[in-house]
Amino acid sequence: MSRVRCPCLWQGSLLLLAAVATAEAQYPASPRSPTRSTTSVVGQLPLNDSASAAPKTGVLRQLVCRGGEGVQITVQQDPSPRNPAQVAVSLSYRRNSRPAGSAYEQLEPGACSWNQLGNGVPAEAGIVHFDLDRQGAEEIPDPATLPVYLGDPRHYWVFYVDDVTQISGSHGAYGGRFRVDSTLTRPRKPSATALRRERLRCRGGAGLAFNRRARQGPNLFGMTLRYPVASTAAGPVGTGLQPGTCAWADRTDARAEPGRIRFTTAGNAQLKQKQSGSAVDTSATAAERWPDVHTIPAYMTDPAHLWTFTVSLADPDSARQHHAWLPSIAEQIASQPPASASPTLQPEGPAGAKPPGGSGTSVSFPGASPGGERYTPGEGAPSFNPSA
Repeated sequence: MSRVRCPCLWQGSLLLLAAVATAEAQYPASPRSPTRSTTSVVGQLPLNDSASAAPKTGVLRQLVCRGGEGVQITVQQDPSPRNPAQVAVSLSYRRNSRPAGSAYEQLEPGACSWNQLGNGVPAEAGIVHFDLDRQGAEEIPDPATLPVYLGDPRHYWVFYVDDVTQISGSHGAYGGRFRVDSTLTRPRKPSATALRRERLRCRGGAGLAFNRRARQGPNLFGMTLRYPVASTAAGPVGTGLQPGTCAWADRTDARAEPGRIRFTTAGNAQLKQKQSGSAVDTSATAAERWPDVHTIPAYMTDPAHLWTFTVSLADPDSARQHHAWLPSIAEQIASQPPASASPTLQPEGPAGAKPPGGSGTSVSFPGASPGGERYTPGEGAPSFNPSA
C-alpha cells in the first residue's frame, strides 16, 4: 500500500514565511535598532473609550522621534485607563519636513516621523499616547525624566503606534540607552511645608458648588467642592470668610488655595433608620449629626454654617478628614482681643511707710456701694455671702 503524504505541514510553513516576508517589507530593518522596550505592551484602548464601543485599530507603524525643543510631553490621566499602575501621557511633535531616511539620519531635532523613504504612507498625526511609570529610575523613564532626556537632540525615542488611535503599546530608547542623572530620580525629601497639615475653612453661601463623583465603597461616594477663595485667611473662628468662600485657617507660608477640594462621605448616613422605619432627621442642621451627599450641600447653603477640611499641603485639594465646624469655646476665647491691663497702684511715700492717718485701704465687696467702703482692722467689715 502506498503512503499519501499530507501537504498541510509544508503549506503552513510557506504561509508563515510569506507573512514574515510581508512584515519585513513593510517595516525594513534599520541600522539604528531600538533597545529593549521600557514598557510592557498594553491594551489598545483610547483614553476616553466607553465600554460599549469597540476601539478602532489601524496599521502599526514605527514612529521615531528626535529630541529637541519641538517635543512636548504632557500628563493626561492618572491612573492610565490602559494600565492602572502607570500614568497616561502624550507626546506632541512636529512632522519632519522630508523623508527621515533609512536610518532616520534626516530626522530634524524636535521632529518625529514614520516615513523613512517617502513611499506614500499617511502623514503623522503630531501626537502619540502612551504610558509611563509614576516614579522611574536612572534607566526607567517617568513623566519628569523623559522630557529631560528628549531635550537633547542626540537622543532618539521609538514608538510602535497605531496610526488610527495614535496609541503606543511599546516604546523605548532608539539607537541608544535611556539614562538620566541620578539626581533627577533620587527621591526628594519633602519639605516641612509640604508635610504640614492645614485646615480649610468654608462658610456656607451661594458660591459653593458640590458635585458627586464615583462610588468609593458600600454607601460611600466621592464628592468635589469647588469654591471661591476668600480674600483673607479664615482665622480662628472663621471671621475672615465671606459667604460662599473658603480659605486656610492660617496662610502663613502656605501655598494658595486650589479652589476645589475632594472628599469622601456617606451616600445616605441615615440608611439604617430609613430601612428600619425609624425617624429620619430632615432638619437644616442634619449634616452636623448625619453628614452625607444630601445633607452637606443643604447645610452649606446657609451663611451661618461652617465646614472644615483637614488636608496636607503636599496634596491641597484632597481632604483627609472633614466635618461641620462649630468653633469651640477655647477657639472663641483665643480670638478675643486681650483685656486692657488694670491701672497700677502708685504707693504714696517711700516703700514700707505707714499710710497717713485716716487713709485706710478701700476694698469693694459684692453688694457694697460703688465707691467701696473703708476697712479698718479690728472694726469689722461688710458681710459677704458666698452663695450670692
